[in-house]
Amino acid sequence: MSTTVPLTTVYANTRNGTATYVQSDGTIATQSALLTRTDHWISGQRGRLLEPSRTNSFVKSQEFDDATWGKTNVTVTANAAVAPDGTTTADEIAGASATSNLKIIFQTFATTTTGFWTASVFLRRNTETTLSIRLNDTAGTNGSRFIFNLSTGVAGSVTNDGTATDGAVSVFAVGDWWRVSITSNLVSALTGVQLNIQHETFGPSTSTNSYYAWGAQLEQGAFPTTYIPTSTVAVPRLADRASVALSDIGFDAAGGSIFIEGRVYYNASGSGFPRVFQIDDGTSNNRLVIFINESTGNFSFEVYSGGSGFAFETVSYTSGAYFKAGIRYENNNCVLSLGGSDSGADTSVTLPSGLTTLRWQADEVGANAGAVVHITKFATYAKEFSDATLNAETA
Repeated sequence: MSTTVPLTTVYANTRNGTATYVQSDGTIATQSALLTRTDHWISGQRGRLLEPSRTNSFVKSQEFDDATWGKTNVTVTANAAVAPDGTTTADEIAGASATSNLKIIFQTFATTTTGFWTASVFLRRNTETTLSIRLNDTAGTNGSRFIFNLSTGVAGSVTNDGTATDGAVSVFAVGDWWRVSITSNLVSALTGVQLNIQHETFGPSTSTNSYYAWGAQLEQGAFPTTYIPTSTVAVPRLADRASVALSDIGFDAAGGSIFIEGRVYYNASGSGFPRVFQIDDGTSNNRLVIFINESTGNFSFEVYSGGSGFAFETVSYTSGAYFKAGIRYENNNCVLSLGGSDSGADTSVTLPSGLTTLRWQADEVGANAGAVVHITKFATYAKEFSDATLNAETA
């Protein structure tokens, strides 16, 4: 017997605020408060999206003509193109002249908080092909930067300047737009964090060409999360806290197997243990846990029974990679399989009793929710599959 939890299932979610998601056609839509985003698409894969709390610290995130956005030798034409959300709110940004000058648009957020910051923006080519994108401190001496090709969506390698470290870039196709993000670990004393988008290379440009921009975001963290629109003030998005009673999904707590597919985005330079999912009795004493060990970069499976830990199973995993995983849980025989390889069975396990709830992206008190979890498949079986079968199904 198996139970595949359908993606249309809306688990109880305590996210008391709206959130955006990407539909199959690449357009951005909004999900209402208290509802799980079950129709989010990443690289052609539909899944359930659960995210940690983040705040977009950039104001006027769709209004590049506003004075909040600094402009150096560029002009902005407001509402010049259809944006990723289907409204005509994307702005055209063009070089102001053919003279050899820096041509930049930027916004600064005043903060003294060091650490990981991620800036993102939706971009689309008009006549300009190449942009330089930089996230740095207000002084401009510490930051990370790369060159982006608007035609191909290819980002060049990231360069860290000054004391900035761990610079990273990600590019997602959203319809005929690119959502481009840059992360930098700004470790020096800060007075502010600034995003700069510059025509052509990092030097002067004679270009009067233009591109379209929409939906800028600055968030504290080591990876981007979904877009949070802003107007005059910074806007937070609350964390997803999705859960379901085991009785509603036909889960057999006495033993069985679970298959799960999707992606997890986590801080690869961190030291936390963000949850993918947890099955528990409302306490930390009895639980089956799938989580990420950030410091080792491992996908991990652990069992707790009566407050004692068992079956600490791990397989290496890279943040954001698509995965297929399977676990077998039974007394004295637990194993984790990921990508066709297993961790080796733990044969000294006592399964917990009294399990009642499946939770996504958090533990029993809402903690350990520091990752983005995108699940495309989740199936439970009242059968303990062999290591060979688990590996074959997850290859």
